[in-house]
Amino acid sequence: MDDSKKDRPARTEIASSHGTLVIDAAGAILERSDGSDELDDIDRFDVEGYKRRFNLPSLPGSIDILFIGYWTKDGRYEPICEEAVADAEKEPDYRERLERLRGQPKLFAPDYTAKLAANATALAFTAFRDPRYEGFYQAHKNAAGGVTGIWEWLAKVAGYMTDVEAELEEREDPWLSADWHYTLDGVAGEFFEDPTRDEGDWKARIRRIIEDSSDDHDE
Repeated sequence: MDDSKKDRPARTEIASSHGTLVIDAAGAILERSDGSDELDDIDRFDVEGYKRRFNLPSLPGSIDILFIGYWTKDGRYEPICEEAVADAEKEPDYRERLERLRGQPKLFAPDYTAKLAANATALAFTAFRDPRYEGFYQAHKNAAGGVTGIWEWLAKVAGYMTDVEAELEEREDPWLSADWHYTLDGVAGEFFEDPTRDEGDWKARIRRIIEDSSDDHDE
């Protein structure tokens, strides 16, 4: 993995009819589209307000600008467009996406559950065959409650990986060109470093690994 990419902040695209902004997990603007006075006037985005409004633990990969509040450079606050939200909430696909982002995937969605099963199995295999596993197990077996607890940790991370893949698929990002084995190796490496990270941290790291995999795969 390219060391220059390790410390990149979590990135979320804010889409609008005037162009695109990229923000970090705190709402600070990382990138701006060129040539838009409307976007240039925005100072920062209301991330906490967004998460409270939609009951989400972290930001998704992309947000329509109508769905998130922001402050302008002169201190004015532009709230969420509730009319746009109300229209979106009438659509089943939108409601299902919110449920998935909340960590409550539909149990009857065969595509999601099949991917989760594949990721859980492959991630466990990748971790167990890694030469670091024995030392990791000895260091964590008491905290985890033995091998069963290690399996539960891995299954939770596989769930985060599946959520991120589903999110990127909805955005039609180039993750489809990613090397799955590269991604598994990267996630396993993060797991050995700290298996108890919170959900937001895990998803940001997994998203970065998939993006790095796509970059390396396309070169």
